[in-house]
Amino acid sequence: MAEIKGDEFLIRCLEGAANGLLYAGKKFRQIRLVAGDSFQIGGTEFTCVDQDAGSPGSSLTDSDSEDLSEAPRVRESAYSAEDLQKSEFRNPIHQIEILANLPEQIASTRSDEEFAVKVAELLLQGIPQADAVAVVQFVESDLVWTPQLSAQPPVPALVRVASRESYSGRFRPSRRLMLKCLQLGQSVIHILEPEGDSAQFTISDGLGWSFSSPIRGGVSSGWCLFVSGRKFRQGDMFGEEALQGDLRFTELLAQFIGSIRQVRTLQNQQTQLSAFFSPKVIESMMSAKSVSADIAPAECDVTVLFCDLRGFSERSEALRHDLPALFQSVSRALGVMANGILEQDGAIADFQGDAILGFWGWPLDDANGPWPACRAALAICQGFRNAKEELNSSLTGLSAGVGVTHGRALAGRIGTEQQAKIGVFGPVVNLGSRLEGMTKHFGVSICIDQAAAEYLREHIPATEARTRFLSIVRPKGMRTPISVYELLPGEASSSAISSELIAAHESAVHGIIAGNWEEVRETLSRLPENDGPANFLRAFLAKAPKKPGPDWNGVIQLDYK
Repeated sequence: MAEIKGDEFLIRCLEGAANGLLYAGKKFRQIRLVAGDSFQIGGTEFTCVDQDAGSPGSSLTDSDSEDLSEAPRVRESAYSAEDLQKSEFRNPIHQIEILANLPEQIASTRSDEEFAVKVAELLLQGIPQADAVAVVQFVESDLVWTPQLSAQPPVPALVRVASRESYSGRFRPSRRLMLKCLQLGQSVIHILEPEGDSAQFTISDGLGWSFSSPIRGGVSSGWCLFVSGRKFRQGDMFGEEALQGDLRFTELLAQFIGSIRQVRTLQNQQTQLSAFFSPKVIESMMSAKSVSADIAPAECDVTVLFCDLRGFSERSEALRHDLPALFQSVSRALGVMANGILEQDGAIADFQGDAILGFWGWPLDDANGPWPACRAALAICQGFRNAKEELNSSLTGLSAGVGVTHGRALAGRIGTEQQAKIGVFGPVVNLGSRLEGMTKHFGVSICIDQAAAEYLREHIPATEARTRFLSIVRPKGMRTPISVYELLPGEASSSAISSELIAAHESAVHGIIAGNWEEVRETLSRLPENDGPANFLRAFLAKAPKKPGPDWNGVIQLDYK
């Protein structure tokens, strides 16, 4: 029994009561409490409420303009999922059927709003004795609310309700009750205490009991379910026990919803990631505990591939009166590039007009070093060569220039808090772009840096891929010289150049570096006139004196990008 003396509540056990009062972890037969204190009897928790103060739990519903001094006495109980395990479903066959059909029922919803509407309808179907239900979302910052922070609870970001046709009152879900359940992480019941036949407390226009269950899961933080029904009859002592079965159903429904939302979020993430990562990489990322943590930027060894479309200006001119055909042509060309990267488990960092930036080494370490990027580069160029054999191909006249470089970079989610993307950052990216531009200087399809070339020469047989040393150059706007190599298909390729030509050209390059320019002129005269790298060296020597000056360091200065 309870007595109120001033600001204190005196609670004592009746004679013969089996359960004591559990307060602060200890059992008592009598305790004195003040507003805000909680105690427990068996599995039920009670909170002492100052009705004039409007503390949490002091009303079943709140428009929060109501006079809380007239709020009735309310019995509050909190239940964990474990507490409800022994409770029996009220309508087990019907409720289990609803749970079984839940995924199919909400599969067609396209937004949180549609999702909430459908869940509210299903919740009302599953609890016949409920008069009104709601699906509610609070924003994360609202979950720390207390009466000390503000007099009124925060307004939810989303509320969707459903009610019986027989219920004509105004339904106002209690924000205090819902926030209490979210803060506890447990279901909470409020029951209006009977005050006699003349008691006419109108809570949400005649509703006398309510409970709320949180929807758990990281993506559902702040979401909860709210159920309310008409007042119990005076002396109806089995009311709370009768509600436990429905509360168990609601708790189970909340668990299903949390799981479904989590799966849908992961599916959406996977769909978005599929544009940038291969299935192998996505599988690894999705198996991580946190995708957001898994895409945090990190410094690592990466291989960068920069690929630009060649012949686009001419193609645009030819199709200037047929924009759909031009769009189809560019889309297919970008598809060849993107597929080449993704098929080798690379990540696509950016589409820049008619160019693509791809990289390897993040989020998965690549034990094969630059080789996957080089395979992708070879596949891209082969894809454009194959298209030339097609009749009326949309890729007619188009080809690709590719630059590949290997080094340290920052990779992951890069950008501002408002706008970010998967990307890679560092000098290695600029070098990849420069190498792609050098394909025009040397008249080749693929240029790679020294780190990638040395790896291939050491680990990859000539039957799969070869390299040709092109020159040491200093690009315009750069201080540091770089050694540039051509990446070539393996010896068995139909487009392969001979090993003799590669050896002769590299001999010429080393002769230029050493200053033996007269010998180099003789060597170049024996190389094919249509060989791009040989023509690059010929053009350099055509402008150079017969012999290098004393300050010659073997580096060819590029005067244009």
